Amino acid sequence: MGYRLTKKGMRLIYQQEAMAYHSHPMDLPSFLSRQEKVGAMTVVYESKHPEVNTLASQLNGNQNLIVQNYCSQKEMLLNTISELEQFCFPKLDRLTINGTNGKDKFVKEILEPIYAALTHMALIYGYTNYTKPTMSSMIAAS
Repeated sequence: MGYRLTKKGMRLIYQQEAMAYHSHPMDLPSFLSRQEKVGAMTVVYESKHPEVNTLASQLNGNQNLIVQNYCSQKEMLLNTISELEQFCFPKLDRLTINGTNGKDKFVKEILEPIYAALTHMALIYGYTNYTKPTMSSMIAAS
């Protein structure tokens, strides 16, 4: 809606002082599920606004491989991340490495790239596996 309104001349004004608080805790599996939905809705967005081409233009033909890896490795990666967090966080929190908290350094250098790769894979999964709802599927869901 925001995109359509700005195309019609609506001006957005940035207010640095404006604050919004959202309280809906989310774990990694829930976030990945959300990213899959974002990928699916990107298909809908692009179909309404083909001039934007948000994700289609970024795919370079390897989306099938990304989806296969995501499907086959998602649970293993989630389990590995969980084990690393449980095992390493208490120990690393007591360390300082070159002036940086060990846990913070571990998250930044090890876990964040894994989180980023997983969330990107979830987005591509949702994007490539989206099927437009049919009237019969909407009736069946109700």
